[in-house]
Amino acid sequence: MKSKMMKTVLTASALSLVMGGGAVAEQGTEGQQQPTQPSAQAQQQRTISLVAGHNVVDAVDDVRETVSDLASSIANASTTAEFASWQPVAEPMENTVAELDEMEQVLDRKAENTDSSWLNWLEDRDYSVTVKQQINQLGDTLNQMANTLSQAEGRPGLQVVTGHNVVDQVDDVRETVGDLINAISNSGPGWGWFDEDEAFPQYQARLDEMEQTLDQKAEMTDEEWGTWLNEAEYHVFVQDQIQTLGEMLTSMAESIEA
Repeated sequence: MKSKMMKTVLTASALSLVMGGGAVAEQGTEGQQQPTQPSAQAQQQRTISLVAGHNVVDAVDDVRETVSDLASSIANASTTAEFASWQPVAEPMENTVAELDEMEQVLDRKAENTDSSWLNWLEDRDYSVTVKQQINQLGDTLNQMANTLSQAEGRPGLQVVTGHNVVDQVDDVRETVGDLINAISNSGPGWGWFDEDEAFPQYQARLDEMEQTLDQKAEMTDEEWGTWLNEAEYHVFVQDQIQTLGEMLTSMAESIEA
């Protein structure tokens, strides 16, 4: 993002705003009633909400970035594919990158908001609506990418470097989806905007399983990679991983109350 959002550190202005505007100078006549200050618990909740709210949107943007990188890596691989099966996927993947660039602009506008605007947004229904829409769009994007690959079934005939890069990008998407799950989970049950908390361990277990599978592929020799990249099984493997991640994001979006 052009203006990267705050991850977990509050700016001085944010702390001042959240903690009630800082120290208030004693003014006025003796005995004048002072404004009621928020309780320590309320102050802490708003602080956590600001941090957690930023973290969720940051995590969404990280997923967006890795999905875009994945689409680019598939487009680049398809232009060097030895066999015709993968060559038609380049244009759809380039279109996907363009769509994700538009999402980046939306997130950039949110990143430029003041801390007070963020607090107001977090307390408004539009926050959960926006997050739900973005996660759903990312899930749909991955599902569309998998569908594009399903229409290009066959031996891709990729070079080792480009084929390896595609799998590496799949792993990056897996990692950022896991970070998004953690960000939503850490936002706390007090928000009441996610109605299937029990799904988090299931998501994480599936991601851990995927990580083990991808690690096994990463440990193959260049010779083994060269053989695998010329087999239809490589194509099916990449398609399955992308579809699994897409379905996971779609399911998460459906569980967000907005």
